[in-house]
Amino acid sequence: MDPLQARERSVTPVGWVETLDDLGGGTVAPWNENPSWSRWDTPGRTLYVGETIRSAYAEVLQHFRRPRAGDPVAQLAELLGMTPEEYLAAVDQEQAPLGCMPRGQFPAGWRHDRALYRVRLPRGGWWIDVEHGDSLTALDSAPGLSQVGFTEPLTRAHVLGDERRITVALAEHMRSLRLFDGSEALGVTWNSKLGYGKNWAFWMRRLDDGLEPAADDPALVGHGAEIDAHDPDLTYVADRFGIHLH
Repeated sequence: MDPLQARERSVTPVGWVETLDDLGGGTVAPWNENPSWSRWDTPGRTLYVGETIRSAYAEVLQHFRRPRAGDPVAQLAELLGMTPEEYLAAVDQEQAPLGCMPRGQFPAGWRHDRALYRVRLPRGGWWIDVEHGDSLTALDSAPGLSQVGFTEPLTRAHVLGDERRITVALAEHMRSLRLFDGSEALGVTWNSKLGYGKNWAFWMRRLDDGLEPAADDPALVGHGAEIDAHDPDLTYVADRFGIHLH
């Protein structure tokens, strides 16, 4: 989560509950109205790190992949008596005079608002390998799962899936645990469902508590680098997702 946008949030069978003001007023967002939480977010701040530059690009760009023909586009086209190809061509023709960015393309501002950072991960402590069979067995009884209406046996498909009611309920549970040596987990590690390598989610406990980072907390290595439109890792991922960044 963006530290500047942190709010007090919790999960319930109904949906997300987000406290918006100091008086406790809030809103409930149903599960089918995803409020953009990431996989292992909890109340507080979470730092996500990809194993490689490509894995980082893949994680942030995956939601912009162009849909396969036959998804929502086909349904809309059918309602209008058109083929998907005819429908998309009509959309392009209508948008062109308005100066809209063509479908699947992103303005340079997307790159300019972001930077690439190299991160040194902690040398000590424990990460929860959420895909391991032992982890799945232990997490299967996490109380938060039943609270959000999930009653199936837990599998890798669930922890790598898109149902945030499951993953954030697990994240809140894991963040609260004391491990065998009395310590708290650093966070979660898992393999990208997109096949681009390993990822880490670090729970920024000390920052949430108003404390300075510990000596072994994740640290930036150098300064952030500008994202170049011709970055080979960026173009590699963008090509496979069917998008183009200016």
